[in-house]
Amino acid sequence: MDLPPETSRTARRNRRSLRDDGNTADRALAAFDFDGTLTRGGSVWQFLVAVRGYKAVAWATIPILPKLVCAALLGGSRSDRAKEALFTRTLAGLQASDVYGMAREFGIEHYRNHARTDTRTRLEWHRSEGHRLVIVSASPDCILQGIAELLEVDAVIATSLAVDEKGFLTGRYEGSNCRGEQKIQRVRSWMAGISSEGFDESDDSSTRPRNGAVGVAGSDVTAANVTTDRAELTDPSTTDGTTLKDTGSRPYLWAYGNSAGDRRLLAEADISLNTAKAHLGKRPIAQYNYQAKLKRKANAKR
Repeated sequence: MDLPPETSRTARRNRRSLRDDGNTADRALAAFDFDGTLTRGGSVWQFLVAVRGYKAVAWATIPILPKLVCAALLGGSRSDRAKEALFTRTLAGLQASDVYGMAREFGIEHYRNHARTDTRTRLEWHRSEGHRLVIVSASPDCILQGIAELLEVDAVIATSLAVDEKGFLTGRYEGSNCRGEQKIQRVRSWMAGISSEGFDESDDSSTRPRNGAVGVAGSDVTAANVTTDRAELTDPSTTDGTTLKDTGSRPYLWAYGNSAGDRRLLAEADISLNTAKAHLGKRPIAQYNYQAKLKRKANAKR
């Protein structure tokens, strides 16, 4: 099984080592972030403008502008609270079914106008290898559903918007914002589900979800119900101290992301590619193995 030629040398060595060790690498899952990875730039602000109009969103933003600036500078849970506050001020009280329809149309149009061809090429390579494909994003899942069907991926793992008993949006999250720790936990949960069902790489494209059949993962996952233990093995062909994981019964995980909200996902993946660092089709992409990087930092401090 060949890797794309632009994949880093270390990634190619790691891939061959795991392939030779068994069929772990052949039962693979590729998880793609959306904003900044599958597309150029963000989508949430544009989505809100498409639903409510520029003036309404601008007026809703002014009272919480300090909170939004703080979130942009400091990130973390502040970003979660600031985004939820903006959703509450712009989406609360709207009929969910109407917003979902607009979100679907917006998402497809946004992707067509802002798609990154390099990551689309990489996604198609994973498809040609028989790998499962998921979009994992902090953006609302209603934006991503149509895009997921367009790209024929297996699932959307994203932030869900809460709906009250009358069918109106509350503006709050259903569960948690799919960012940081939530991304990797939800991906692990989805992987555990397909592992228990049986992971068949031989499935042809006719078994892929399409035309409305894309699965949407559950909205909230806690560490308590996710198994994280994985045996470690060292690849003798690497010289940079990289530690590889024996994935056992679970699929081999590739992850693509670009922001602080993707760090945990990139850190836990078997191969993680930071799409903000290189254009995937024009020059060799660096492999960011965060676990090895942290290990080297810890050794340097001793």
